[in-house]
Amino acid sequence: MPRNTIQELQSITNQFFQLHLKNVDPPIWSEPWNFIGGIPKGDCQGCYATFNQNEELTYIGVGISFTKGRYEKHGLGRRLKRFYKVDVRDYKDASNTTFKRRDPVNAYYIRTLPFEKDYAYLAAAFEVYTILNLEGLNNVVHNKR
Repeated sequence: MPRNTIQELQSITNQFFQLHLKNVDPPIWSEPWNFIGGIPKGDCQGCYATFNQNEELTYIGVGISFTKGRYEKHGLGRRLKRFYKVDVRDYKDASNTTFKRRDPVNAYYIRTLPFEKDYAYLAAAFEVYTILNLEGLNNVVHNKR
């Protein structure tokens, strides 16, 4: 039986928002992105989660680029494109773009969680909260020195 499913991840998401933003409805994780087409909510700041073929969460990451100008609205998209590059040989249009993987966790698919701009700074806290509350992820919370 899979552990760390999308249902468990959404439950952790709901708990986090209840603790930190009681008057805000928790965001909903995107549908699976299988590396074809645009990155869901790639223009938003937030978190992303990688899943394996058994639909188990394997990694949680954050994309919260706070830069101005050219990349102001590219937190998740900019972060994910560090690991997944457009395969120009297959490029036809933006909706049919395929991505080459340079993926350290060998994701089968990815889901994204956008944060409202005013609360985007909490995405980093949510990443740590999730790592601390779910076992078996391929994450490390800061090196111990």
